[in-house]
Amino acid sequence: MIGDLAMRLLQAVVATQITTASVPPDDIERVTCLAQNIWFEARGSSHDDQLAVAHVVLNRVADARYPDDICAVVWQPRQFSWTHDGRSDRIHFANPIDRRVWKELVQVSMAAMAGRLEDPTGGATHYHADYVDPAWAGRMDLLIRIDDHLYYRTSNAPRVSAS
Repeated sequence: MIGDLAMRLLQAVVATQITTASVPPDDIERVTCLAQNIWFEARGSSHDDQLAVAHVVLNRVADARYPDDICAVVWQPRQFSWTHDGRSDRIHFANPIDRRVWKELVQVSMAAMAGRLEDPTGGATHYHADYVDPAWAGRMDLLIRIDDHLYYRTSNAPRVSAS
């Protein structure tokens, strides 16, 4: 898990963006976790793919089989590859583009959490990149492909609404 100091720094950056937004200040940690997940999973993807990654997390929060908190879902062991790949979980703002992208991901996170952006996946709780073939994919319903990600939900699972 990301170190306490690094998480506090990310939260401070998010807090400056939230001060004029409609997300309550106590959601700073949740916005940070969601934006961090999008950063590592879909930073170079389209807005739709980034939104889809956000909604997978929110759909899991709404699903009784998963933790009921965004950060708990993101950091649940072995659910998202970046959290256990052996590389640093710190976000580095190496240039102005990184800062702009982070700001956009925070905006996507806040809008998705507030229910202002529709779920483009139709209720997906899982996804993977198209260049991998996880064993679980054959047991799930493929819902949609967005960019290089395939989005799924459990076969015969009722559609959940994260809003």
